[in-house]
Amino acid sequence: MKKLLIALMVVAMAVVFSGGAFANDLKGQKIIKKNLKESCGMDGSEIAQKHTQGEWKTIFEAGKLPDEIKTICPKSEPLKDSDYEHVYDFLFNYASDSGAVPSC
Repeated sequence: MKKLLIALMVVAMAVVFSGGAFANDLKGQKIIKKNLKESCGMDGSEIAQKHTQGEWKTIFEAGKLPDEIKTICPKSEPLKDSDYEHVYDFLFNYASDSGAVPSC
């Protein structure tokens, strides 16, 4: 029983301290602001409003997010592969049907 409790505590600590490994909409917002806002001529919330949550999810799961960003922002440079999950999280959370407004 004691070993089980220790194992559960280790797993719980790993989950708590690995927060940086998960997508983060705030980080996505910063990436958009830094890398896309100027070349797109629009801010992140305007980009997010281009699709519904379901549409963003379908685009992301199909691996088409880089292509869609290039379509929306043709003058933009490609993002780092590690950035797309964060950008997706932002776009999904602030999509046209989300009802959410980012605090910019």
